[in-house]
Amino acid sequence: MVRRNYTEDDVAEAIFNTTDRGLSQNEAAQKRGVPQWTISRRLSGQASRNERIQAHQRISKSQEETLLRWLRACVEAILQQQSDNKPLGKHWTTRFVKRHLELSTKLGKRQVAARFDGFTPKAVNWYFDIRENEYGWIKPENTVNVDEGGIMVGFAHPEIQPDKEKPLEEFKTPSPPQLHSDDTPKTSRQVREMAKHRSRPTRQKYRKIAKGLEALEMKVAVQNARITGLEEQMAQLRRGKKRKAVPNPNRRFMALAESLATGEALPDSKGAEIEVDVDEEVESVIEVGVGLEDERDDFMVVTKHYQRTRSGREVKKPRRE
Repeated sequence: MVRRNYTEDDVAEAIFNTTDRGLSQNEAAQKRGVPQWTISRRLSGQASRNERIQAHQRISKSQEETLLRWLRACVEAILQQQSDNKPLGKHWTTRFVKRHLELSTKLGKRQVAARFDGFTPKAVNWYFDIRENEYGWIKPENTVNVDEGGIMVGFAHPEIQPDKEKPLEEFKTPSPPQLHSDDTPKTSRQVREMAKHRSRPTRQKYRKIAKGLEALEMKVAVQNARITGLEEQMAQLRRGKKRKAVPNPNRRFMALAESLATGEALPDSKGAEIEVDVDEEVESVIEVGVGLEDERDDFMVVTKHYQRTRSGREVKKPRRE
C-alpha cells in the first residue's frame, strides 16, 4: 500500500468539501490528494493514526513537546557558551536522532521464560553473597556471564587472545558525554564578546573582568618587550668580541718605501701585526703587489705578493722573483 503525503489540514478540507460543498468523497479526495478510505473513516467517527497510537505511548504528547523544547534549550545554552549565537534549524532534532543510531528504535531479543521466572530478589541476593565470599578476589574485568554470549566474550579477552581486543569495546560501559565547553576566553576582547545579549548586571561583571585582563595584557606586553631588548643586547655582545686581525698591507709598503728612501733599517715584519677591534670582516680578498727600483741596475727590491681571506688569513705562500 502506497502512503500518500498529506496533512491534517488536507483531510479537514476534504471533509468540508464533502459535507458542506456537495462534493462526493472521490471528488474531494482527488482535489486535496487524500485517500478516499481516510475520508470515509473520519466521517464514520474513527480517529487518526496519531491519535490512536498516543493512547499506547509511554509519555503524552505534551510531555514529548516539553522534552523536545528542553533538548533544544540545552543545545542552545552550550552553543552560547561557545560564542555561537546562531539559532538551531527547524529539523535539527530529527536529524540528530538519525545521526545517532543508538537513539533509534531497537527490537529486543527473545528471552527464555525460565529466565524471567528465576529472576527473583532471593536469587539475586544469594548470587551476590556467594560472589563476595567465594570470588571477591577476582577482578570485575575478568568476570563474564556463564552463557553462550559470555563465553565468547571470555574467549576474546586480550589475555587469552591478544589479537581480539576490538570485540570487547562493544561491551564496555559508555562514558557520560562531556557537555562543558573548552572555549575559555583568553583575551579581554573575547570576554566582551561573551557579554553580548546578556542582562545589564551580567554585562557589568564582564566589563570588570575585561578591564582586569587588559591590565594583565599590558604587563605581559611590557615584559615581552624587555625580554626582546635583553636578547638583542646579548646578541650584540657575542658579535663584538676582540679578534686578531691583519692591518692594511698598503701601510706596510708605504713604511718600506720611506725606509728605503732615507736609508734606515727595514722594520721587522712581526712587529707590524697589532690587535684591533674588528666589528665587520673585510669584504673582499686583498691582493697587493708593489715593486720599487733604484736608479742603479744592480739594486732591485720586489715585495711579496699576499692573498688573504676575509678573516685576514694568508691563503697563498709568497713568491720571490
